[in-house]
Amino acid sequence: MKPQRTPRRRKPPRRGAKPAAKKVATDAPVMTVAGGGRRPPSKRATPRPKSSGGEGVSFVTVLLFIVALAVAGLMVKVMMAGGLSHIDGFPKARWAGADRNLLDEAQAGLGERGGSIELTEEEVNAYLRDRINGKQGGPFSAVVKYQGTYVNFEKDSAEIYVVRTVFGKNFPISTRFTLKNLGASDQKWMTTAGSIGGWQTGAKQFAPVAKAILRVATTCEAEMEVLKMMTKITLVEGKVILEP
Repeated sequence: MKPQRTPRRRKPPRRGAKPAAKKVATDAPVMTVAGGGRRPPSKRATPRPKSSGGEGVSFVTVLLFIVALAVAGLMVKVMMAGGLSHIDGFPKARWAGADRNLLDEAQAGLGERGGSIELTEEEVNAYLRDRINGKQGGPFSAVVKYQGTYVNFEKDSAEIYVVRTVFGKNFPISTRFTLKNLGASDQKWMTTAGSIGGWQTGAKQFAPVAKAILRVATTCEAEMEVLKMMTKITLVEGKVILEP
């Protein structure tokens, strides 16, 4: 005889334990359609992405385009320098006879304390052409060449030009100095204007212009000292008059 199995005794539920939830059938009724078939599950339409073609160009793009146009216009304005035909002796000033040394003449006038010394604009430009021998350096030296330094005299003002050529086209930068008489022999030089190519600047000079004019003053330091010792300087159209 086979031994009979002793039925297992169920453990009594622990105090406080929740009774196990009964499983509930979840089969939902199936809807039928005429003809006896089942209705296929409905599919929700996926929204199509909106097209951005009709929204136009963004504000940032328009702003960048306007800035680019402004920069391009400024560059064109700078490169379109006016003519320099108003400068006597441009581009190659020469005077008749042997070359003169204006520094020696001015120093001699100071020693003698004689009459005034009159120098024409072309004479001064011829002297500057021999006095200042510039050479363009740097990475753009193949297309940028030093042309010369010139001065244009007008009534009570003198404008100094440092001229270079870019691809064979004149590109001048300049600074205008105005001579103000303060009484007796007291005179004062003031920077009143300038230019970069075809763009006219104000009294405040940009660094490239200031450096170029400073190099001219450093090269002609001896001439600047003689001018300071003059009793009076008179500037008229196309001429400077020095009074020792």
